[in-house]
Parts: sequence; C-alpha cells; structure tokens
Amino acid sequence: IKETSADGKIQFSTDLTEVDYNDMISGTSYDVFTSESRTTGYSKSTTRNYTDSKWTDNPIIYWQGEGKGLYFRGLAKYESNLITSVAGNTSANQGTDLLWATTPQHTGKDNSGNDKTYEAGEKIDPRTSFVPLKFGHAMSKVKFTFATTDNDDTKVELSELTFSIDGIVNKGTIDISNGKIKLSEASEDKQSLTESEKIVIPQSLEGKNMKITLKDGTTYTLDLPKCKVNNSTTEIAEWKAGESYEYTITLAKEAIQFRALIKDWNKKTGSGDASLDWD
Repeated sequence: IKETSADGKIQFSTDLTEVDYNDMISGTSYDVFTSESRTTGYSKSTTRNYTDSKWTDNPIIYWQGEGKGLYFRGLAKYESNLITSVAGNTSANQGTDLLWATTPQHTGKDNSGNDKTYEAGEKIDPRTSFVPLKFGHAMSKVKFTFATTDNDDTKVELSELTFSIDGIVNKGTIDISNGKIKLSEASEDKQSLTESEKIVIPQSLEGKNMKITLKDGTTYTLDLPKCKVNNSTTEIAEWKAGESYEYTITLAKEAIQFRALIKDWNKKTGSGDASLDWD
C-alpha cells in the first residue's frame, strides 16, 4: 500500500526540545518553508499556530501528487518566553533568538510504499503520516563575567567597569535551506558589543579584541579568540550557532586570566584559561 495521496493534507510533528521549550503554550507559532530544490527556491507555505491545545495551519497545504516530494524547513523567533512566526522574514538581528528547523533523520515511506530511512534535511516523498520538523537555535549566546583576586595587593575595583568588543556584526540573513546566517557586509552593521549577556550572530572572532576599562581609567586588552576550551589546545575562534559561551575574566593589578565555558543550547561544556596581554 502506497503511503501517498495526490491531494492529501500535509501534516507535521513539531520538536522544540533542543530549544528547551518542552511545554507548548497557546500563541506559539512558526513558519513552514518548502522547496522542490534542496538549496534554493524556498518560500513560506504556511504558518502553524498552537491554540487550545492543538495545531492549525494557515493556510492548509497539500501534497501535489505522487512523486512530487518537497524539502521542508521551519523558522521562528523566541522572545518573551514565546516562540512566534517571523511572518516569512529571513532577517537575523542581534538580540533576537532565531530558531530554524529541518526534517531530522527518520523512517518513512518512499513513493513505492516501502520503508525508507530519510536523512536529515532530505526531500520528503508524499505521505499520509507526519512530516517531522526539529528546531534548534540559529544564533549564539554570550555572557561575560568579571572577577578579581582576594589578595589586597593585587585585587582591583570592579564597580563601574566597562568593556567593548569592536567590529561585531549585528545583522544578517538566514539561508532557509541550511540554517546558516550570511553576515551583513554593511559597515553600519558592525558595532561594539558592550553588554554582559547577549544573543549574537554566529561569526568569526578573528581580529576581535575586548577592551576593559576600570573606574580609575586602567585598561586591559584581550585577544578574544585566544581562549582555549577546557583541557585542550582548541581555541574558541568563532561563535557557532546553537552554542552558549560563558566567559569569566579575572583581573588583577598586573595580570589577567580568561576562561570560557561552552554550554546549554547544544548541551556541550568546556572551560579553559588563556594568558592575554593587558595595557
């Protein structure tokens, strides 16, 4: 028996566990994009809405016939503890948690009705069963914490400390086909990051320095990509999608220590220390 219908409704199952969103809330919504090509031609086909404990699609979409498979992707934003549609907008902006979905590896039917293992992101043949969509974070998250020593001779005053990281790209466009964000090349979209905790666009840290200024005017300059992951020689040379970076920077009168953890969004942890120059 073929698991296909020439005019059947396309049904979806939604997995938001990777974004730590296990309990559905009324008002949750996201956009579904489809294409006949894996890499190009995606357009928003429907918006899914969760209300009164059930999903509805606006509009309802249908398979177009046997053998006419589709690639499926999803997109939403997470703000104020709610996942909502982006209304088809593929812009990526610093501070907004952008969520992207693809079809995960799963077992379904092919056009002949035989069992088939579909690889992640593969074209889905028409079926009567659900098309699974699994969401993850398309952005990165960073957090900076500053500390000093307990030694009266070396500790520094941390109150009114400020810092900046110049040249951080804060805008881009997400490629619906693969979830990767293309960085804006406009000069006005390169700004200084000055907040201690922020959702940021994934990007290379090459040439990125952090300048720290204490209340008394003392400044420290850190070579950001020189921090190493815990118990390894691997440097954190970029902020990657789906990862949360927690940096701890310890300042003393004539020294500085720098460590980072990679955690949370993809449940990967690490830590490390780096020796950096200071001014």
